[in-house]
Amino acid sequence: MSLVAEEMWRSQKERIRLEFIEDTLAILMDDWHIPQDNRRQIIDMVKMHVLLIPGDGNYVYRKFEHPEFKNYFISCHFKEILDKGTICLRFLATAQLPDSVAKYMASMLPKEPSYIERIIQNLEEMVNSERRPTYLQTNVGTIIPYLMSDTEFESVVTFDAKVVFSSIVFEHTKIQNVTIRNGQFVNASFLGVEWKNVRFESCEFNEAGFDYDAKITDVMFRDCQFDGIILCKNGEELSRVYSPQLIVDTLADMGFTFYDVKSRSVDPFDESREKKMLIKFLNTFRKRTRVTGNVLNMKFLGGQYNFVTETLIPLAEKYDIIEEIQWEGRRKDRVWQLRIRIEDILKGQEADDKSKLASFWKRMRKIAKKH
Repeated sequence: MSLVAEEMWRSQKERIRLEFIEDTLAILMDDWHIPQDNRRQIIDMVKMHVLLIPGDGNYVYRKFEHPEFKNYFISCHFKEILDKGTICLRFLATAQLPDSVAKYMASMLPKEPSYIERIIQNLEEMVNSERRPTYLQTNVGTIIPYLMSDTEFESVVTFDAKVVFSSIVFEHTKIQNVTIRNGQFVNASFLGVEWKNVRFESCEFNEAGFDYDAKITDVMFRDCQFDGIILCKNGEELSRVYSPQLIVDTLADMGFTFYDVKSRSVDPFDESREKKMLIKFLNTFRKRTRVTGNVLNMKFLGGQYNFVTETLIPLAEKYDIIEEIQWEGRRKDRVWQLRIRIEDILKGQEADDKSKLASFWKRMRKIAKKH
């Protein structure tokens, strides 16, 4: 089955000709010295295998009954070539590797620290030797977290290569004694992680998701850049942070540390009712391009609704953050849309110039102080 999956991966096709399966079987049966009398029966059994079904009703082809069956057998092949240099490189440069292939493959490996460290170093050398961008950089970024997780390194293991870590590959990982350098984290999620003595050096983070429920012990960022972070709890998004200083402050409050960067003392404005109302108001635009008065009435109750409609909306309109547009519905209502991206609005918190955005935030601070 792994040979069938390998051919599908190599050719990037979901189905394979039956004659390829028969030819492969013939070679294997020669290697295994299967008696001639039994070969026909074996071939017929493979043709009727429950995991291989006719491709789109065509009996000349076979495909796996479910994509995850194919991914599992691809991982079996991947495990066999993991330390075979050029063969492994060609495999990883072929196409985007599904997360499940990396996860299945890593689960088959012995989590012996010296063995895993050698595999990690081989992958690092492979990436650093590649002079052109291929799927290799992304695929190695998919594999590395699964290799590191649940491996009890006794001394620090360093992975230093320009790879892309994305999506959920770090979710629920248990990592200790690891340093990652020059990594690019694109929409990476760190939900449910358990990390101890982990370092990120010269890495870039693009809207990475951090979890208040994560278990963090001695995790440090050094010379890293953040375009923004997403804060979550119980798997639900709470807010997004784009201000550089506020990112440092927020992550420091969660237990992370920064080399040669100090967090500020708690800013009362960040905990103010007015700022929380503003963030809640802006978040109503995340799932819709326009927000009506009826939507606001359902999301904000009592005094909250009055603050939004009487103070917040007029202020945001004054500084060209939102604008009211013509309502086209049957029932009488009002409707607003953003004039500035939410990300840019939040980044403006630290602006110290004469822009309208900076003036808006200064005015919000004054309003918060009055209350």
